[in-house]
Amino acid sequence: MVDRLPYWLAVPEGWHRIPLDIATSGSDPAGTAVRDLVRSVGRELPPHQATRARSIVRAALDSAVAQARGAGGVDLYIPLDLLAGAPVPLGIVVSEPVPPAGSGTPEDVLLQFAARGESRATEIGGVLAVRRVSDEKPRTGPEGIDVPPTRRISYLAAVPGTSRWLSVTASIARFDMPDGERVSAAVEELFDAIASTLRFRRYARDHGVDHGSSVRKAEPRL
Repeated sequence: MVDRLPYWLAVPEGWHRIPLDIATSGSDPAGTAVRDLVRSVGRELPPHQATRARSIVRAALDSAVAQARGAGGVDLYIPLDLLAGAPVPLGIVVSEPVPPAGSGTPEDVLLQFAARGESRATEIGGVLAVRRVSDEKPRTGPEGIDVPPTRRISYLAAVPGTSRWLSVTASIARFDMPDGERVSAAVEELFDAIASTLRFRRYARDHGVDHGSSVRKAEPRL
């Protein structure tokens, strides 16, 4: 069994981590997490409204899990609480990409990643990283559901002391509404703030990095 990525990430209150890997026992931690989250939805609503709300949330979570797994994700972070009365149009996937054979040095891998979008060099977890932005046009998703334009922001970095890689990717829905650009900019800023909390466990331990944060920790178990 491959060890889990040795990372730590802090997210705001109201966010939830859904582990995407399948246990060696064959159990599905994501399915358990989704069921637990769905049960918490609509407790303040009348029974018939609560049932519909849970059905909608269950479908959305199942779709998000499937998409994240399809992208090689190991953890999915989502907000269920409302912000100013509205859902936060943001989901975050942590994944372990595998560069193609012959990709060269870590610097070569980062340069190849940067070449496929609007990119800049940065740092996360105390190591060199690349932040890349790409935009997707609106489309029709599964079951005929209209998917709004989406901005994807990804950070890619090599895991210190290993040959492994880690990426943190945000999918931000961009709705056509008053102040839509301002809302999108605020959500991007939120994601960048979350990404800045990323720490690699062994690197942090060896370099005395303080994991203290004003936001709640959401830690994958190793």
